[in-house]
Amino acid sequence: MKARALKLTAWLAVGMMVVAHSVLVYKARERLLHGYSDFSSFYSAATIVRDGGGQHLYESEKQWAVQKKLFPYVPVRKGPLLFNHPPFEALIYLPLAYLPYPRAFLCWAAINILFLVGFSWVMLLYALAFADLKQQNNFRAGCWLALAMFKFQLVIPFLPVLFVIGRRKALVGFGVSSLGVFFASALVTGWTGLEQYIKFLWKFDQKLAPEIAAIYVANMPNLRGLLSATLADRMTHPAVILPILMFSGLLLYFAVRVWRGFQGGEQGFNIRFCIALMITILVSYHFYIHDLSILALPLVLVVNHLAKSKDRWSARRYGLLLITGFLSVSPMYVFLLGKSQLNVLAAGLLLFLPLLGAEIGYFRRNVLALGAEEPQRAAL
Repeated sequence: MKARALKLTAWLAVGMMVVAHSVLVYKARERLLHGYSDFSSFYSAATIVRDGGGQHLYESEKQWAVQKKLFPYVPVRKGPLLFNHPPFEALIYLPLAYLPYPRAFLCWAAINILFLVGFSWVMLLYALAFADLKQQNNFRAGCWLALAMFKFQLVIPFLPVLFVIGRRKALVGFGVSSLGVFFASALVTGWTGLEQYIKFLWKFDQKLAPEIAAIYVANMPNLRGLLSATLADRMTHPAVILPILMFSGLLLYFAVRVWRGFQGGEQGFNIRFCIALMITILVSYHFYIHDLSILALPLVLVVNHLAKSKDRWSARRYGLLLITGFLSVSPMYVFLLGKSQLNVLAAGLLLFLPLLGAEIGYFRRNVLALGAEEPQRAAL
């Protein structure tokens, strides 16, 4: 397949996705401005901090009282849309809390569009980390990952890869920046509030009703969701944890294993990064539909890799293109969410991994055989 045709197809797909999402946003504009979006939970958290109530930030009753006052036109909500992110994230939204909600929402939407990050700052931070890791700016790469700790479940699984492949400076940068994040959080809630946050997370995951916590495990597009849905009729909920842990361990081992030995140059680095990030998604404990925007980074890297390839296309590469196309149709996510089948996307990611692994194997066999490139020490 010619690179020009592939790139044109990719841009057409992006254009179609932008149009589709624009239509959805336009149709939902009134609801969005009344507080139906997830931004309402961030705005209400910032409002609590603005009013000096940071120490009560993780009291469900407090969040519910503030949201009922701010968003009286959201009758479908029977409880608070809980703010369950680390305290330091509330500081990001604090300036917006001084604006009326409709203006704050429009400002936040404009900021997202301006920086071309859509709904995912995690994706932006991972992209920055990717660029710095590629250039051996390891300390700064670790700092970017620490700033993404407001979604810590999407960062922590990535760290073992950095450790095993010897990117110690990245881990140091992560540790230093994490300390800054920790003290910023303490500034928001106080030490008592940090302890309350830990208890809140446990309650959020284990005790709150799904309609309040918005946690539907079997509908998560990760390994936990896929196995929970598949084994629900065969095993009790606690028993499912064991296969989840076993498969997560195997996937993390695979993520580490592909970084050993021959690296395959720039394209080899890109593929390995894709594998590490996709496995991070799969083994994450919590994963919501809006977190899927992080997939844009590995999907773009795969398309770029296929477009640059001058070798004859094989069934493996057509398979990569087919799965990339499947995972790129974001309106399908909404459809699967409505059918409570979002976990199907985890199966797509699992199919991706052996194909990417085979691509690494191709580089190892062919590039070394031709003597075109020496093994690089490496890499993430």
